[in-house]
Amino acid sequence: MGNPDRLLLEKFLSGGGKPLAFDSNPFSVSLGGMIEQLDGAVGTLAMSFTPAHQFIQGNGVLQGGIVSSMLDFVLGLCVVPMLPPNMTAATASLTVSFMRGALPGKFVATGHVDKLGKRTAFTRGTLTDEFGNLVASGVSVLSVIPEPALRAK
Repeated sequence: MGNPDRLLLEKFLSGGGKPLAFDSNPFSVSLGGMIEQLDGAVGTLAMSFTPAHQFIQGNGVLQGGIVSSMLDFVLGLCVVPMLPPNMTAATASLTVSFMRGALPGKFVATGHVDKLGKRTAFTRGTLTDEFGNLVASGVSVLSVIPEPALRAK
């Protein structure tokens, strides 16, 4: 069957780089994710998100976990095209710095692979609002592991 995220990234690349809905899991759908740009050779990825109204807190901003999730998606996915087909990456640590409240609307997350080893990947990225204001930044360490279907049970 294959990793649904990897298959989606391959579909994006084969489609000439036209924006593609990030619909490989229910959570990404509720975040209104779109793959916008990908350079698998160097490990850069840009995605847009328009999170559903259900993620807005009482004070009118998105809940911090949602902001972190948008960064986690882009930081995890930017490394996938650089991995062998039988491998994937799982977040081992994620550090997010919040710069301002995330008002409802559209966001752009960008991720970049700083270093890829045999067992570990290091990524960094930013999340901006639709006006280009920096909302949050993040760094992530990812474990490089066999695809779940290939792991011994």
